Amino acid sequence: MGHLVADMYLSAANSTGRTPADIGIVNPGGLRDEFPGGLRTSLDTAVSDVTVAQALNVTPFANNLWTTTLTGAQLKQVLEEQWQTTADGAQTSRAYLQLGLSSNVSYTFTGARDSSGHATLNNNIDEIFIDGKKVTDDQQITVAIPSFLLGGGDNFRTLSQGMDAKDTALVDSDAFQSYLKGEGTISPRFNKQAVKISDVADSYDASGNLTFTASELNVDSFKAPAIEKLSVSVDGVELGTASVEGGTAKVDVPLAGKVAAGEHVVMLKDAATGTEAHLTVTVGGKKAVAFPDVPAGSLFYNEITWMQQEGITTGWEDGTFRPYDSVSRHHMPNIGIRERNIFWMRCIKFWFLCHL
Repeated sequence: MGHLVADMYLSAANSTGRTPADIGIVNPGGLRDEFPGGLRTSLDTAVSDVTVAQALNVTPFANNLWTTTLTGAQLKQVLEEQWQTTADGAQTSRAYLQLGLSSNVSYTFTGARDSSGHATLNNNIDEIFIDGKKVTDDQQITVAIPSFLLGGGDNFRTLSQGMDAKDTALVDSDAFQSYLKGEGTISPRFNKQAVKISDVADSYDASGNLTFTASELNVDSFKAPAIEKLSVSVDGVELGTASVEGGTAKVDVPLAGKVAAGEHVVMLKDAATGTEAHLTVTVGGKKAVAFPDVPAGSLFYNEITWMQQEGITTGWEDGTFRPYDSVSRHHMPNIGIRERNIFWMRCIKFWFLCHL
């Protein structure tokens, strides 16, 4: 339900034609019922049409909807404040309070979502992605939130420190009804937006395997399906899959020949639930000088860069690779000479290694 309301906040704020919002956030205490109405007290409640009364039961406080602008560093601190403390830094009776986020937000974390996570307080959130792009500390992000959170309610104090706060002149309960009418039919969203990541290496060998652990992959919600398998891709190139057991995946896929040295974004994806988790990793090795006509993200970028690193290709004399050019017969002698030079260089290297 938190995801639905956060999506509604984002949509409603952007419907005003005033300050456009990037994401929506709702606190769990601002939600007082589920759909179908009464589901909290009876799991046998049947699916039915949503009434105005049921919508009001979900958002009964009639908060005004506001926008405020945070930096990426402040947004990260807001997520850190899910591990609840008082203004003096003391742990509250509720050790952890999960925020609802609009569907375009995902993040990775490392700390336990309970009182033990307070041992790593302010170091629990790893990376945040909005619309699939990593959030930087100095990035400006406009957030749609209820007036309760704008005032720092539920110990989310950083939300009160944003810039350029503006009242949308919308009441959240009214906006919710309008949103539901516009959607027509609604259904649960089971994509997991917060995934725990561990065992990530400082750097990976370009000729080795990418290994780490992703856990807490399943959504804690009524009738939410369990994830069984994740696809693993780097910069959009699929490297393999990882099986999921009990909400945990041990990722172990080969990098050789597919990923160049440097910093890369890994994406884990489950097509059935829509879950997507992103994390940044570093691959070590010889840093290739990029071909100007093979930019990052282009077709076969990683493969071509790997060949350059391994000395298999140096491109053309002008420093280009010309990936889409045809190779004619008169080019073949040059290619043969280059390959023969590479062969003899490797023979010489092998001879020296044998005689050390």
